[in-house]
Amino acid sequence: MLLSSDWNNEAYVSLHLVQEILEEAGLSKMSDFSHWYPQFSITIPKADKKNSPTPSTADFFIEDRRRNINFLIEVKSANKRIDNNSSARFQLDMYLRYSKVKFGILIDPFLIEAYEFIRGRAKLQERFEIKNPTEVKPIATFLKTFLDSIIGK
Repeated sequence: MLLSSDWNNEAYVSLHLVQEILEEAGLSKMSDFSHWYPQFSITIPKADKKNSPTPSTADFFIEDRRRNINFLIEVKSANKRIDNNSSARFQLDMYLRYSKVKFGILIDPFLIEAYEFIRGRAKLQERFEIKNPTEVKPIATFLKTFLDSIIGK
């Protein structure tokens, strides 16, 4: 699918894809049942102990109180796709490791991947190819199904 150049901007993907998916999946920005924390700060220790830790930010931290699950979301743009950007997976792994959050979602306009942090590493649990990023209902259904499958883990 050919997309407009707007999809090359992470902020655009966050607003027009991720936020719409969350709303459609029943995860409102701020409610009794869910809360979003955009630009969630995570401290990543430096390998060289002489330097201070490096603050980093995941695009979203989501509290899903209905399912009693928290998860991170890392957003990529159309020109920094997950398939061609192995650093995205490394980045999510690092965020999960140092935030102590167990679940993470990687998303770009073409793909969504769901991970669980198990035995010191982010492991792919599910993936869904996005046919059209403007049609959020199938993507939201994938997210709801994944979240329902991890209740109690």
